[in-house]
Amino acid sequence: GGGGGGGEGRGRVHSHRALENQVEVRVGVHAGNLLIGNIGCPERVNFTVCGSTANSASRLEQLGKTYGVSPLVSGELYRVVRDAFLCVWVDTVVLRGYTMQKTQVYHLVATREAATPEQNEVAGTFHAVRSAIKRLQWDKAQALLDCVDVAAPHFAPYRATVSALATHVVSREAPLIVGTSLCSSYTTLSAKASRNRL
Repeated sequence: GGGGGGGEGRGRVHSHRALENQVEVRVGVHAGNLLIGNIGCPERVNFTVCGSTANSASRLEQLGKTYGVSPLVSGELYRVVRDAFLCVWVDTVVLRGYTMQKTQVYHLVATREAATPEQNEVAGTFHAVRSAIKRLQWDKAQALLDCVDVAAPHFAPYRATVSALATHVVSREAPLIVGTSLCSSYTTLSAKASRNRL
């Protein structure tokens, strides 16, 4: 009897330690061509990937720290998987190293079949915000964001996204984030250019 109790106790300790040692992983995914293989000289060869596709995926992975959600996928990949997977639009950014090249950023949430009503609500809300910003309908975008309850479990992971989009709406600027910092740089755009941003 006593031995069994000790075993249960040890199981609880191991379980507790497992929780303490959880590792968080961020993932960024982009679609395109790349070079993969053993690269280098005979004295030093590394198996690696090269090219703008790999660089973009790396930048998206880094953005996961800023936005607090993962995996993040590019607009290019979203167009490939959107019929099978539910994705939430997160922002429009200029990835570091890609001067003024727009990248749509999405959070890949679940397969369409597995998505919950709450996840579909989140995706629908941010899609509507994106559409309003694209049309420069700032009051509509603000009203949509005002209805978002970031304390709700299904919206809580998108707190940083709501904050970033609220900044765009208040400043009346379409999203344009340079690098991996939410507030690192904004570019003033004409109304015509803004309509073409998203």
